[in-house]
Amino acid sequence: MYGTGLLKGLGITLKHTFEREITQQYPEQMPVLPQRFRGSLQFKFEDCIACEMCTKACPNHVLSLESYRDEVTNKKKLLSYTIDFQYCMYCNFCVETCPKHCLSFDHNFELAAYSRDAIKKVYQRPQEMDAEPPAEIGVGGEQEVAAAAQQQRQITAMIGALQKNGPKVLNKFLENEQEAATLAKILAEDEKKLERMAALMVGDKEKAKTVAEALVKREKTKGDKKKEGDGVA
Repeated sequence: MYGTGLLKGLGITLKHTFEREITQQYPEQMPVLPQRFRGSLQFKFEDCIACEMCTKACPNHVLSLESYRDEVTNKKKLLSYTIDFQYCMYCNFCVETCPKHCLSFDHNFELAAYSRDAIKKVYQRPQEMDAEPPAEIGVGGEQEVAAAAQQQRQITAMIGALQKNGPKVLNKFLENEQEAATLAKILAEDEKKLERMAALMVGDKEKAKTVAEALVKREKTKGDKKKEGDGVA
């Protein structure tokens, strides 16, 4: 019969006309989302161990981080963590890969911004995570941390050299081998003086020379006084 399809369609329309409305009036009314909906990626800074497994798992290079190695514990510490949402395709690979469960999706889908930089979300290391907070991380901050770590390694190496062959190392800062041997003996008997001298030799050679000469002179004065005392006796 001609017009059957039209009548069938009108019947369906009439049926739904008197049904309860299911349209959600967004943005006046926030939509009801499924439990597994992936909105905004969230990050727990305190739990991260800077293993970088999430950055390697991400196919679009959405995630990036900055870290440094603690010279005391020899463990990596996270400085900053960046999520660039403009490239995220919500594949969930990062969430599944993270061994410490630092990443998760919430239901916030309102991520629009006026500029590309505003889409990025940057987490900075909270100062309360360290007893002695690291230097403020900004432009060049990572280089400063690396330089400090390098200097500490040089000081440690200098301490080892002084303990192994002190007179030879100290001969560069004193006039003769006898004075170098005297200073080496002084440093071997006092660990604090040894560490301070090593730090000066790495960081300020002129001051190291002045301190070395002063220590030798003081030791020589003490020796002369002792000889005078023994002569009187």
